[in-house]
Amino acid sequence: MSYRKILALVFGALILPLSGCAPALVFGTVGTTGVIMADRRANSVIIEDQEIEFKIDGIIRDLPYSSKNHINKVSYNRHVLLAGEVYTRDIGITLEEQVKKIPGVVEVYNELVIAPPSSMAERAEDTFITAKVKGEIALLTISPDFYAGNVKVVTERGYVYLMGLLKPTEMQPVIDAARKVSGVIEVVPLFQTYYPEKKG
Repeated sequence: MSYRKILALVFGALILPLSGCAPALVFGTVGTTGVIMADRRANSVIIEDQEIEFKIDGIIRDLPYSSKNHINKVSYNRHVLLAGEVYTRDIGITLEEQVKKIPGVVEVYNELVIAPPSSMAERAEDTFITAKVKGEIALLTISPDFYAGNVKVVTERGYVYLMGLLKPTEMQPVIDAARKVSGVIEVVPLFQTYYPEKKG
């Protein structure tokens, strides 16, 4: 493995914890301020995404058979991804319907499956895949203002979901980078088109 690839994997591992710690992006130290500045979402939308995720957490806690569900949720630019495993079909439908009612939510991608919760080993493998995908994306030099943090990577059962605000010319290279990672079963792009003049 080249030195550059090793650095990219390390970079991916370092930015991975940010994926589940949204408050740190706004209230963190100077080191995280750069993440906010580079984020293509308006700062108000970043905060709104955090609020949406917080409300989804409350809905998930109130779902029946909580110990038999494993749900990963991400709100990016008010588009929500629901992934993981639920005990019954009704639970997945109920969650989707309630999330759609949250103020500000534009769209919900329901990728939940009816299955037993994934094991700790499976989740560890998904975490490792996510880090490797982020590492590959970090190697890309697509456009002057593109960086790996423009892409939100979520992995469930080997399925890699890609979210983010990307220019049309950036989308396929990111998809191709994710597809080349070992362990990836399928790449599911959920990008929104980025218009630089509209941020603010």
